[in-house]
Amino acid sequence: MSNTWDYRFAFHVETREDVPVEFRSTYDQLLETHRAPIFSLFSPAMNDPVFIFSRWLPPRLILLFSESLVVLSLDTRSDQVQAFECSRQELLGYGRAEFLLTCWFNLYPGPSGEEGMQIRFPSRASEKFESLARLLLDWLDIRGEDSVQAFSTTTPATRNGDSPQPSSALPGIPKKFSSFLEAHTEFGPPSDFFFQPAMDHRGKGHRRWPNLLLITASKGIVVLTDERQGATSEYGLEMTYLPFHRARLVDWMDPSGGGPASIRLCVKGAKVEMLLSWPVFSGLKAYALRWSRGVERLVNALASEHYCPPSWSEQR
Repeated sequence: MSNTWDYRFAFHVETREDVPVEFRSTYDQLLETHRAPIFSLFSPAMNDPVFIFSRWLPPRLILLFSESLVVLSLDTRSDQVQAFECSRQELLGYGRAEFLLTCWFNLYPGPSGEEGMQIRFPSRASEKFESLARLLLDWLDIRGEDSVQAFSTTTPATRNGDSPQPSSALPGIPKKFSSFLEAHTEFGPPSDFFFQPAMDHRGKGHRRWPNLLLITASKGIVVLTDERQGATSEYGLEMTYLPFHRARLVDWMDPSGGGPASIRLCVKGAKVEMLLSWPVFSGLKAYALRWSRGVERLVNALASEHYCPPSWSEQR
């Protein structure tokens, strides 16, 4: 293996000299077609233990250009560079997870297909990936926040008058969820939410339900959960962000085949679409439907405005 596999820290790439040598040729080719990146981040290789074995996850160079996101990876056997590219019109959302020392960043749908691309990163690189997440939030916001805020914070009765400003505090949610929202005001104030508390379902087929929070924020849909490997994690949480203009369908799925009920969300880009779902206790159906119907009304209202998305360079 080359020296790049020996890197143990994530770092921002400021100049060409910062680019690890294995990536430089591909990096130069990308500059010729995409110009300079807006954001560049190198993430080191990770040793991922799987049962009694372990596997190496490749080092990656993440490049954000004005109209596309490119992830460069090294093949674990040949050191050949693999380039995965996703246009701004095709990236459907992103996610972050931090469970103590186990952290990852998700790109939806990502170059790896409907399940997206997961990028594992060391916990000490959390702030660097948080910077990437904040930048992607605005990069994906091709409609602009003002129009979304206008619909999400008003009702038909108050649409023509002074609308109340929603509080950013959500009652009854776990402290780790509220702390996350307090630290991440970039999503904008929530106007509605659905919360399913962690619980044990002791009926047919025992199941431990994790904490699940679905938020209608001013910039999009934010999902927080603390489920990891099929169980509720006392420490850590996972976040998923989906812009409103990507949402196409929000509905309730009744239990079938012995499985739980779920809230299903369809998101779509220019050419690709993806279905996401979260298991929900059937006893909370009325509350889940209220939230999902509110999101559906908002999505339909935004779609009727017929926006013409500007380019990222025009926004800058």
